[in-house]
Amino acid sequence: MCILFIYNGSNDPDSDYAAVVISNRDEFYDRPSSAMAPWTEDYTVVGGRDLQSGCDNGTWLGFSPKRKKLGVLLNLPGKPKDNAKSRGMIVADYVRNDKPATLYVEDMKNDAKECNDFIFVSLELINSTPTIQAYNNVTDEIIAYTDTCVGFGNSLPQNPLKKVEAGKQMLQHICTKYKKVTMKKAFIEELFHLLKSEER
Repeated sequence: MCILFIYNGSNDPDSDYAAVVISNRDEFYDRPSSAMAPWTEDYTVVGGRDLQSGCDNGTWLGFSPKRKKLGVLLNLPGKPKDNAKSRGMIVADYVRNDKPATLYVEDMKNDAKECNDFIFVSLELINSTPTIQAYNNVTDEIIAYTDTCVGFGNSLPQNPLKKVEAGKQMLQHICTKYKKVTMKKAFIEELFHLLKSEER
């Protein structure tokens, strides 16, 4: 299962973190990909790359420190569409341009209809305050989230899986306990423990 959790630190004035993002990509081990690193064609973007033929060197998670924006794509189960367009460039194009998520989604909606089902999650740090939004091409709607902990998996956001709900609670506990940078080592260890959870 692909999972994504985001902690919105702006809701806790005592936290040293504006945002915390953790994610697992559930994919076949033999699917060719590159590790998270600066992109050769745009050094202002950091992310892994999908090297499988036909995926256009796209990505499932990309971050632009320069533009202070992050994009993540999660697949949704469903019947594959005939001649479906690759979803790999959705995140890549988003983190390489200056459009806010709302405008970007409006511009790519027509192409999104021709892709297999997905959720696109965006995080933008405006004045150090995270703006978290998610769009899916099943219901064709974009939703903004202000909760302290937000989670996504391979289901529509309005129908979260148990693993996602449990993960949000775990993330809330971890981020409340380790809110100071001086506790970073233990914090990271606990976040990895969360990602390894066998909750289903």
